[in-house]
Amino acid sequence: MQSSRRGLFWVLLALAALLFVVAVGAAATYLLLRDRPSQAAVAWQDPVTGILPDKIAPDVALYPLAGASDRDTIDKAIDLDQPYTAYATLFYALDLPDAQRSGRLLDLAGRFQQADDLAMARLAYQQAFDIAVVSPEISDPQRGDALLSIGRGWAGLGQDEQAMIAYDQAYVLALDSPFLQTAFRRELLSGLVTACEEIGRDQQAEQCRQQLGELDQRAQPRPPAAVDDPIGLFGSHEPVSSEQIGLLEEARRKAALAVLVALDGGQEPAQAEVDALAQALQAEDQAKLALYGRELSATTQPGRRADIHWAQLRWLMTKSKVASKGFGRSLVPAWEAQAADIRSELSKAYEALRFDYEDTVTSLPDASLMEPGRYQLWQWLILSGRLGQYPNHPEGQNAAKLQEAVHKLIAAGAQARLYVDVRSDEPELHYFLTSAAGYGQTAKAP
Repeated sequence: MQSSRRGLFWVLLALAALLFVVAVGAAATYLLLRDRPSQAAVAWQDPVTGILPDKIAPDVALYPLAGASDRDTIDKAIDLDQPYTAYATLFYALDLPDAQRSGRLLDLAGRFQQADDLAMARLAYQQAFDIAVVSPEISDPQRGDALLSIGRGWAGLGQDEQAMIAYDQAYVLALDSPFLQTAFRRELLSGLVTACEEIGRDQQAEQCRQQLGELDQRAQPRPPAAVDDPIGLFGSHEPVSSEQIGLLEEARRKAALAVLVALDGGQEPAQAEVDALAQALQAEDQAKLALYGRELSATTQPGRRADIHWAQLRWLMTKSKVASKGFGRSLVPAWEAQAADIRSELSKAYEALRFDYEDTVTSLPDASLMEPGRYQLWQWLILSGRLGQYPNHPEGQNAAKLQEAVHKLIAAGAQARLYVDVRSDEPELHYFLTSAAGYGQTAKAP
């Protein structure tokens, strides 16, 4: 294990040298398989409750501050059997694609389950389910695979009702998604037959068998034209930096490496090394927030403002991680006292980014992309809140906006796809996929 860590240290040291050079030079209907029980869905729990500093290993968690990617850090923590470290890194990682986030959450849920930490397993499955249902980014085959795995995970925890909710959503996809090939529909329904039988739901298993028998006789719908990313929500975003910022980032990477070297050697880092990292983080914070403020004042162009707000979000997530001891140790005590204020600033940055994207939607050259763009925006905002990354998000308002966008899409003739709908069980909101024909019939807008 030690040699594995040292291997990554040499990579980080080489990366730090390279980055220094760069720096100087200059992101159906609901519950078809069964009647809806009134309290089938468990209460949502804020994923931030899973950040447990005492169980986070700083000798791995600090890698991103030294220049490693979040993804590599997550995978290294998983390889070293440090699921709490992996979870914390995953929670604060804004740039991880939803498909990768879902896969790693499912891996972590299984590990927590094996370690008999059922609360963390449930928390990870909850997030994977929210991604499978709400994400505007993943494909329907990915949703189907994830929902089957989530259902089996919940069943393994003895939560058969929860498992059936996941299986129902997989069933909705198998029957009504226009984006699935017949072979995958068959595979999904076959998986549901086995999964339902495993928890004694023979009636539902038989219903899936019947659908399998009818599959070849049923005409498959023609897939609608794909609208991948009309407003630029996914993928990378233009960097917002300067030579000064590059130098400050490099100073922070070197300070983090010094702390990591001590930890890797099994020693507590010297206080001077910890202080140097704290000072580097504070200097970076001051410079970055000042730069973002200047850049925002200098432009009214929605795309450019979105890039700036993304950069601001990434930094505020790092700052919030430090304030919450998400790196496994105290780094900047002053920020820990300001943790609530930092999360408030994070909320404001999300709200500002929403305005940027709304401006982008209204300025799209193709009017037919406006409502799909709005729909994806509300999906993304709701999912960010459900994943705990958008603190104190106005979920009820966003859910109502999401339903409004879907109703407009349907009114415009978009009848061939599945949409995210909302059911309200006060005070909880529950999300599910349904066809255009059944949209809004299960629950009213919040």
